[in-house]
Amino acid sequence: MSNARGHEKGSGVIRFKRFVIHELIGVGGMAEIYRGSAEQTDGKTVPIVFKRVKQEYAENETFVRMFLDEAKLSVRMKHPNIVEVFEYGKDGNINYLTMEYIDGLHLQDTHKRYECMNNRPLPWQAVTLIVREILKGLQYTHELTDEDGKPLGLVHRDVNLDNVMISRQGYVKLLDFGIVKAREGVRQAETAAGVLKGKLSYVSPEQVAGMPASPCSDIFSVGIVFHELLTGRRLFLSDTDLATLMAVKSGSIPDPRSIRGEIPQEVSGIVFKALERDVSKRYSSAREMLVD
Repeated sequence: MSNARGHEKGSGVIRFKRFVIHELIGVGGMAEIYRGSAEQTDGKTVPIVFKRVKQEYAENETFVRMFLDEAKLSVRMKHPNIVEVFEYGKDGNINYLTMEYIDGLHLQDTHKRYECMNNRPLPWQAVTLIVREILKGLQYTHELTDEDGKPLGLVHRDVNLDNVMISRQGYVKLLDFGIVKAREGVRQAETAAGVLKGKLSYVSPEQVAGMPASPCSDIFSVGIVFHELLTGRRLFLSDTDLATLMAVKSGSIPDPRSIRGEIPQEVSGIVFKALERDVSKRYSSAREMLVD
């Protein structure tokens, strides 16, 4: 974390402003993620996650503006099922945000660990509970308004097993709203034509067709997560990106009950409705799916 104002290094940690950065825990396409702590006014420290834009993007004004605009939106999002963003800022060539530290596992790791220990996927009852909590977070996101009560039109666009965490206390938390997009009020650099954000095997058919993402697109992604947790099998992932996109667009969707007979018909029906390729037949909102 070189060339930042007000930071110093020593004893294996890096001090930046009132934060102590302990270790690198992840690297994404645009950012580096560190485990750290924040010093409070009362002298106590609290664990945090410190996320900063990669150096190769730090001089790209459009990208940095996008990052800071979206961070500003994330700070407004306060919900039990969403990882909280505390603050954001720019200091020298460091563009950063700090987030709530979750003592737990990503849903992908939780799923794999349970399967390895028990030789079967998570119980369908637990899966249904997890999906219900994801939907609560999405309902809040989709219905969030500005100070005047005008809908912000937020869409997560990257709901997948790696962007959900399960804390040791059993809380389900949605994270990584770095590619959340507001229909209005958020300046965002345009991606190259045809490039999809989010993991390809979790996008919706309308996104594959080049249409804008909507709350219904998030519902389709939830349907994929639901199906994969119930069956223990990847739904659309194929050998190539093109094959994966074709599977999302028109691949067969097996009935979860054909893989695990103990799954109730009602649960299977919810999965299929979330995975309707015809948007008019899909759940129209997280709220509607949550009711079922």
